[in-house]
Amino acid sequence: MKYFEDNPEIFAALVAAIAVAGGLLGSVIGARIQANGGRDQAAAAREAARIAAEAQRVAALWAARQLQIAQFVQSARDVVDVCNRYYEEGDDGSLILPLRDATQAMRLKAHEVELVAPQEFVEAARQVLLSVDRYSSEASEHGQTGHTHLLITRLLASEDEDVARTARLAEHALLHGGPEGMGHEVRLRAVAAVPGVSEGQARALLHDAEHPPRWNARLNSGRNDVEEKLREAVRAGRAVLQSEVDVVPSPPSRHRR
Repeated sequence: MKYFEDNPEIFAALVAAIAVAGGLLGSVIGARIQANGGRDQAAAAREAARIAAEAQRVAALWAARQLQIAQFVQSARDVVDVCNRYYEEGDDGSLILPLRDATQAMRLKAHEVELVAPQEFVEAARQVLLSVDRYSSEASEHGQTGHTHLLITRLLASEDEDVARTARLAEHALLHGGPEGMGHEVRLRAVAAVPGVSEGQARALLHDAEHPPRWNARLNSGRNDVEEKLREAVRAGRAVLQSEVDVVPSPPSRHRR
């Protein structure tokens, strides 16, 4: 200490050096604290951005699934509607293009579903496709005979007794082969005698009646199978979209003043 008392200028220089060193050390420590805090803030910001991006991705995927699943189910029903028209209106060639277009639209929606939906729904959609294809083939091949038979069935209740009697004879020829001794040509004439039934339609209907399973059995079976497969697809879609889960709105956030 006496040395510093005898040399005050050295003591002053030492004090100044210590002050500078202390300041530098404080600056380094402060900078390190700030850097660590900055990194934490940056990491928190990155995590928040990742969570937000993931939430957006999930929301977008859910919306895409909802849209594609609904459109696929509707496209399958559109094909079925055209097939039903074969039986309700008959086949005059005007349904070929609507059936083709509806089928192509259904297949496109099925491919889109494959890209966004879980495998559970993709498999359910595949079963719908197979069932609708079978029903479509039946409608294309037997829709005309189905329409003819529907016409005969309706005429059974005709107020015109002659028309009703003709329809009953045709129905008997179709279902039971007609009275004993009634040959094919006689049965054909009985069916063709019904008002609104051509000979070609009568031949087709009689052919279907002689080669089971009959068109009406195929029709009912096909329709029932399509509806069952569609119900299964809807159930799978609801499971994917968690339709049974209650959605509770989040309370508004409270900002501190």
